Amino acid sequence: MHLVPPAAQMLTRPGVIRWVVGTPAGPRSHTWSVVGHNTGDDVFIGLRNHMGQQKLSLHPAKWRMAFTEQAANAMQLPDGVDRAITRWEHPPELAPGWRRGAVIAIPTAFLGPGYPEKRPKGGTVSWWPAPGPNRMMRFDVLLGTPEREDLTILDVIGEVGRMTLSSGTHVWITADEVSLSETHQGWFADLRRRVGAEVPRDAELRGWAWGNFFEDDAPFLIDLGSLPPVT
Repeated sequence: MHLVPPAAQMLTRPGVIRWVVGTPAGPRSHTWSVVGHNTGDDVFIGLRNHMGQQKLSLHPAKWRMAFTEQAANAMQLPDGVDRAITRWEHPPELAPGWRRGAVIAIPTAFLGPGYPEKRPKGGTVSWWPAPGPNRMMRFDVLLGTPEREDLTILDVIGEVGRMTLSSGTHVWITADEVSLSETHQGWFADLRRRVGAEVPRDAELRGWAWGNFFEDDAPFLIDLGSLPPVT
């Protein structure tokens, strides 16, 4: 069945682009947010409900997954301890002035139950239809410099949105539906089991994982959905 994408979010200034796969009542993914800094070229990516604790930060000089200062204080991390969890080098350009900032994978098998969520104070949330079994949605966050050349992308089903930062840097989020081989299904399922095994027995975690995308070593973020506690 052909998926019909929602309307793209077009921002002419820094702001927030948010999206979900599924339906409000479930099954659904996390809400994902891509935030453009008001005055610089910094872009932040993460789960909407956890941006205050942990996020991927794409700074001009460094890319890293890190705890926020607020989370570090709550965890009582000693002064001087690095809040960064993982670092990435800038991947090579896809085209003149363009490089991939991140790939976000949302497997249909990992969609969880619906949950209450506050309405955003500004902007909107795009709801993307979930693909069928043994498939996933893939979202590419692309970054274009002010001097970028025009870029045409084929073979995607739509775009979540675009945002222009104060410097003229462009953020472009595309969406595609991907079929998962049995090997990839097993890899994702094993990853989810390993993360779920670390969840305390009296807790439920709506989690994510990350690594390096196989094509260019860009950040690869995986929505693990709702992980039941180990019993």
